[in-house]
Amino acid sequence: MDNYFCRYDFHNGQIIQGYCLNSECTSQPQYCQQCLSHLHNQHLQDCKDRNYLAQLIQSSIDSQNDFQRDTKSKIQNLEYITQKKLDYSFQEMEKLKQMQNYFQQESYQNFKKDIHILKKYYQGVEQKKNSIYHHKLGDFLSQIDSFSQTLQIAQNDILQEQIEKNQIMAKQQYEKGLTLSSGQHYQKALECFNQAILLDSRKEEYYIAKSNQLLNLNDYRNAIQSCDIAIRMKPQSYLAYCNKGFALNRINLYEEARNCCEKAIQINPNSAQAFIIKGSHFYLQR
Repeated sequence: MDNYFCRYDFHNGQIIQGYCLNSECTSQPQYCQQCLSHLHNQHLQDCKDRNYLAQLIQSSIDSQNDFQRDTKSKIQNLEYITQKKLDYSFQEMEKLKQMQNYFQQESYQNFKKDIHILKKYYQGVEQKKNSIYHHKLGDFLSQIDSFSQTLQIAQNDILQEQIEKNQIMAKQQYEKGLTLSSGQHYQKALECFNQAILLDSRKEEYYIAKSNQLLNLNDYRNAIQSCDIAIRMKPQSYLAYCNKGFALNRINLYEEARNCCEKAIQINPNSAQAFIIKGSHFYLQR
């Protein structure tokens, strides 16, 4: 049940009342009463309690069940119509093969009884029926394919729109975190950078900013992890090497720290930060 208590410093321990469903909200989705008043007051209508969420989940499940049932029904109807046409074709094939046997065996009395079947093909009636069926089936399948492509394009557009929104919100969280950090509110700044990463995990500067806050909070091992991610994303990030070198220095891994500082200097020879950290490394080893 610990997960149902708020973790924000200024109202830690208050009970979580529900979750925010606003697509543009950049705060944590769960809220207590103080969160509702301070963080979600611009979109209270989108903040829903647990009872509403339970009903929404169930109604969404019901909606998907309805969609699947209706789709399966339509597919079954199409299969039935197609199978019915195939069954008719198989029956016609058997009749024609029987006529072929009669004709080859010179059983003309039997052949004569079924001559009306051959007349349909002589006049092109069956061939025309098959051609019309194939044409309509082809048109139908083309419409399905076109619909699928249109749906995929729409889904891609929606996804791209959401990605762009997330990038904007991530930037807002990043800038908010920088402001908080400059005011020495390191824990709140860290929360902003974590939120920025959740919204857009492809920006190495977000991981560097996160590592800065972790260094300020003396969480050196997690700072190193953030630096490693930034370095994987941008191997020439001298700031990531600087921060990693600082963190390694603080946990007495001096050789690794020296290597990071030298890598930072190699990337950016004008990096005063790397020289300072490297100098601190030599000072601590004396």
